[in-house]
Amino acid sequence: HPGRDLGRVQDYQIRDINNIGRVQDYQIRDINNMGAAMAPAASATLLHYLRDTHAEPPDFDAIYTGDLGHVGSQLFRELLAAEGLLIKNHVDCGCILYDASEQAVKSGGSGAGCCAAVLCAHILPRWNAAPRSGCSSSPPEP
Repeated sequence: HPGRDLGRVQDYQIRDINNIGRVQDYQIRDINNMGAAMAPAASATLLHYLRDTHAEPPDFDAIYTGDLGHVGSQLFRELLAAEGLLIKNHVDCGCILYDASEQAVKSGGSGAGCCAAVLCAHILPRWNAAPRSGCSSSPPEP
């Protein structure tokens, strides 16, 4: 993966992903649809990162967003597609935590909280349990 090598923790290589997003105001005023409000900034940030690092989505096992939810995730993919970028490895942490078909989900949670919960309860345990050959540090499919 692109980025500056920051060292190793156990068998995992840590890479610098230093990209700061910018506000993208699409005039979303529905306070219950923050995913749609955040999707433009998320897509712009990813596009800038990929352009700046000369990376492509398949270079990554997964591209995670905090909590765009189902509507915001769809908008995120549509905005990227409008720029000619089709991604197949996007995973939204809020969508992992909340099952809209089984739960009465009215709105999601904090994107930062969702990321932390998914990292600790979903990603790292699978990484630790996955058999690896050589020095591969790729997590299993989400």
